[in-house]
Amino acid sequence: MVKEWAVLKSLIKDQGDISAIKKVILFGRVKDGDDTEDKDPEVLEVMLNDKRISGKHCRIVLKAKEEKKDEVHDNGFSEEDYEIVLEDLSTNGTFVNGNKVGKENSISLADGDEILLISQKKSKDEKFGFTFVSKLIKHKKLSKRQDTLLYDQSTLVDDEETEEPAKK
Repeated sequence: MVKEWAVLKSLIKDQGDISAIKKVILFGRVKDGDDTEDKDPEVLEVMLNDKRISGKHCRIVLKAKEEKKDEVHDNGFSEEDYEIVLEDLSTNGTFVNGNKVGKENSISLADGDEILLISQKKSKDEKFGFTFVSKLIKHKKLSKRQDTLLYDQSTLVDDEETEEPAKK
């Protein structure tokens, strides 16, 4: 198990939120006689009981960026080092922000993206999916101007602290 890297806020009636604590989340349809013994320990399987969902519908994967492949940190995941990708495995379609991803295609996910497992048209008024909430650590880089302003402010503070009191 790894540190939580995302939460999928459910848009599905009576379905709870999903916490991403494994590096892969696989969405699919519940099958009769589904054997649970040979499951991959790196995969969190989310099985839904709906005929409109494919056996293997889509997966969301936490991927190390190419230049950081050898550096895996289980104490937190940074946007600089990782990306989160949705891979569509379904002939029925998976939709991100209303756009069909398409079978065997993938798309990078961003905080707040809406993932629908069933087209809005086919699910009538109910949204059948999740809102993606990223838990990747954000690193805000300072511009050179911000670095300069911070330096100047610290210099002013240092000058005030070292200033000698006025003589009487």
